[in-house]
Amino acid sequence: MEEKILSEENIYLDKTLKVIDKKIDHIETNLLKKVDSIDDFKKNIQSAKLEMDNIEYGNIIENENKKVISANEEYKNLNRLKKSSKNPYFGRIDFIENNESEKIYVGLCGIEENFNFYIYDWRTPIASMFYNHGVGEASYLALDGQIKGQITLKRQFKFEDSKIKHYFDTNVNIDDPFLQDVLASASGEKMKNIVTTIQQEQNEVIRNVNDNILIVQGSAGSGKTSVALHRIAYLLYQKKDLNSNNIVIFSPNDVFSNYISDVLPELGENNVRETTFSSFSWKHLSNFKKLENYIEFSERYYKSDLFDKKNFLQIKSKLSDDFSLIIKNYIDKVTKEIYFTKDLVLTRKNLNIVGFEDYIITKEELEILFKERYSTVSLMNRLDVIGISISDKLGISYKKYSKMIKRMLKEIISRKLDIILIYNEIVTSNVFLEKFKVSGKKINTNMLNYEDIVPLLYLTFEMTEYPSNSYIRQVVIDEAQDYTKLQLSLLAKIFVFADFTILGDVNQTINPFYKYNTLEEIKNLFKNRTKYIELNKTYRSSYEIVEHNNKILGLTNSLAVRKDTNTKVLYKKDCLENKYKSIYKDILDMIELKLSRIAIITKNYSEADSIYNELKDLIDIKQVNSKEISNLIVLPVSIAKGLEFDGVIVYSDEKNKYKDIDKNLFYVACTRAQHKLVVYNQDM
Repeated sequence: MEEKILSEENIYLDKTLKVIDKKIDHIETNLLKKVDSIDDFKKNIQSAKLEMDNIEYGNIIENENKKVISANEEYKNLNRLKKSSKNPYFGRIDFIENNESEKIYVGLCGIEENFNFYIYDWRTPIASMFYNHGVGEASYLALDGQIKGQITLKRQFKFEDSKIKHYFDTNVNIDDPFLQDVLASASGEKMKNIVTTIQQEQNEVIRNVNDNILIVQGSAGSGKTSVALHRIAYLLYQKKDLNSNNIVIFSPNDVFSNYISDVLPELGENNVRETTFSSFSWKHLSNFKKLENYIEFSERYYKSDLFDKKNFLQIKSKLSDDFSLIIKNYIDKVTKEIYFTKDLVLTRKNLNIVGFEDYIITKEELEILFKERYSTVSLMNRLDVIGISISDKLGISYKKYSKMIKRMLKEIISRKLDIILIYNEIVTSNVFLEKFKVSGKKINTNMLNYEDIVPLLYLTFEMTEYPSNSYIRQVVIDEAQDYTKLQLSLLAKIFVFADFTILGDVNQTINPFYKYNTLEEIKNLFKNRTKYIELNKTYRSSYEIVEHNNKILGLTNSLAVRKDTNTKVLYKKDCLENKYKSIYKDILDMIELKLSRIAIITKNYSEADSIYNELKDLIDIKQVNSKEISNLIVLPVSIAKGLEFDGVIVYSDEKNKYKDIDKNLFYVACTRAQHKLVVYNQDM
């Protein structure tokens, strides 16, 4: 580092840190007063309550709640400032506009005093130039239009305990050596933010506010999930009427949810709602004792070489895009075939109303009500509506009598309107058999298999109504290649007021029953403005590992960004009874290379169990549980999706090799490795 430049930068750093320290002192003083005030309120409110009426007491409680909310926001801001004092900014650009030059420092947290901007938040429009442009012509979109000018300097910083440890100037986009230094570093137990190394193609996804639906196809290691999380942080910053409670992420599993849980807080935002599709489905299918999740579904197929052909066809048929049309047609068929076996007779006796005159509605009249007048009402709700209509017409309380009338209508309708019963009729129907050349397996309320969840949800919503969610305004779907079109259509109808960010990689499809050629196929499922984007650069793995992974699927569009070499992929075979010793030695070799996070990724749970039981007395190794992951772990590939490790040992038993039909599964396992990859019992 040049002494003159370093001296100038340290002068600016000192000024900036003084402003940060002043803000910290100010907030701490205010926060202390607010906390004292809240504590006093808690001590005195009960005695004061006796002297107030309900309205006065309610107003005081409301005002105090506002103080608590304000204090929480100040505490959040205080933490951001304290982090900024250790690592205030990571970039600087000198920008000339209309012959006036401005030094623009970019960091996680914007710092301003008396309209002097010491640091710009990375999400501000002016900071976008740091990601989108090198030295030369540059522009950014401000509130009053496009601002054009010249970048004359682009500088990046690395801090350690509030001191500049390193800086370098570059005339291109964020690149060597800063990016290479970051990519070569060890991974952590949690996903980290990538603010300092956001690339231009990633930045275009993060800052896109023009399209309602973003569909991102990204190679393994291209930063899809990081981009999605940074996009959330960007939208929360830009849209002041949007808060974290308005956003939901559909994650592949709970382990993955825990893995990404630190990113938004690091970016100064609250974590948003997270769920898995199985958990979301449970709310609407609560009459089942258990719902099979996607991992269990995958394990059911991959745990054995033998999979019954009939069973395979049954599952494939239920997950197919054609099944929803069969369900829809069957609902129409049931509706047309329904009739009433008797007239509805309401008497003083069965209603228990004194002075009530007997009233008869003929079965023909009931059929007109059911099939014509209320034809737009969902099938399961029509008897309710008819009951309410009759109550209104007779001038009796529909709250009191409509349920009774509905019960009487059920007794004279030609068939039972039971969703599980109808679903079983559909899967065993001749139409299903003719279409799919196999008869479907019936369901019961004990255990609902994964392949039945989506079509049963569709049948349920079509026969009742789609739940409306107006509160969620942003939906993020990760690992979208594991979702069928029907799944995505259901979510689009439920979150009708939301924009969607949908991310996935068709090459990481581990579902043997359903596969996209391209995620661009999803576009026609949405009515709003939709954009399809591809991210083909992979930042995770070394060049040799990426080349190895590309060969598995014959890919040519997945490009390695990391430039470190000499990390050859090792191929090994079992040494019969010594295989566990061989794996143990691989682990020790990786530890000697100072690889901090190591995973043994197996084809299924049973292999993971065997390896864990053999190694647990030799070394501190963990099996994956519902949420946590550790520095040395053994886990099946179905759970490893989305995670990354410094070193990976991909193990499959000699008798249970990855075959051609399993090549996507094998690809997923191998693409988890950053720096070192060892593969057992595979021919390449």
